[in-house]
Amino acid sequence: MAVPRVTFIGAGSAVFARQLMTDILAVDGLEDGTFALVDVDPDRLELAKGIAERLVELTGKRWRVEASTERLDVLTGTEYVINSIEVAGLQNVRHDYEIPLRYGVDQCIGDTIGPGGIFKALRTGPAWLEIVLDIARVAPRAVVMNYTNPMSILTLAALKATDLEVVGRVKRSLLRVRALLPQAARSHREIHARGVSRGKRLLRQQLAAMETRQRRADRIDAARRLADPARART
Repeated sequence: MAVPRVTFIGAGSAVFARQLMTDILAVDGLEDGTFALVDVDPDRLELAKGIAERLVELTGKRWRVEASTERLDVLTGTEYVINSIEVAGLQNVRHDYEIPLRYGVDQCIGDTIGPGGIFKALRTGPAWLEIVLDIARVAPRAVVMNYTNPMSILTLAALKATDLEVVGRVKRSLLRVRALLPQAARSHREIHARGVSRGKRLLRQQLAAMETRQRRADRIDAARRLADPARART
């Protein structure tokens, strides 16, 4: 079995990278592999590297950890690329939210749609396209997973600019849906969810199971009333 090589672009988002590496290390059978971490901030990169090494140590697996501020140093031969870059930092994210708010546009987060999402896409897009063009050149068979918002816009841009296999992902969105399933199972057969990034919306809930149970309960009640005339009079 080939040993996977997973490259994190924007690994300085240390908490985010930690969650994803924890998920990968939890997969049965993935005993060996390489995490290649990339970030333009050397201090944050060093923190992420230390976290990765500690996670590997705790699992007892044989994963290697590499780190570089230059993505071309580690991209060659990679099979999976995970993108979580943030361009220009918190100071611009704040403007994305606060300026539209002055004009009555409350975006909640403002990194996916609306004015904030548009300007975040314009700010992030050029850097992102440089990244995917490098990937297409040195690792053309890599699967690219984009977690940076606006997720749909950036993923579409990468698909149009390259022939890479690019998918947009939202961390934990499936877990949020799964968390609803025990409650939903009491009354619904299935949940259909669709949305944009963190703005998940439940669009439709199938009520067939609930209706079936209700009809069954009605039949049982009717049978009891027939069997007990006194009950039928109540």
